Amino acid sequence: TTGTSKQDVTIAYKIRTKTNEELRQNFFTKYVPRIRSLGLIIPDPTLRFDEETGQWIYAQPDWTEFKKIIQGGGPRSKERLALRQTSYQNNAWVREALAETIG
Repeated sequence: TTGTSKQDVTIAYKIRTKTNEELRQNFFTKYVPRIRSLGLIIPDPTLRFDEETGQWIYAQPDWTEFKKIIQGGGPRSKERLALRQTSYQNNAWVREALAETIG
């Protein structure tokens, strides 16, 4: 590690023990075989296990598109946000009841 990124610092201080790539590789190792055993197709035609390196090879996501989606610019963002707002409003009584019993 270089010690300059936030990830490196959190590993150095033992807040976390693995890098994002190590976590990603562990995820692939655990779940890709399970997903495939169910007959599902993973939408990454490049995804494969490299026996020589012992690493999964995969396509990087389109990070620009990802950031756009998480900032509310996805194809279903309006519907998703509307559902969250409706759910928040419909469950206001729970927050109010808790506030009364705590306060």
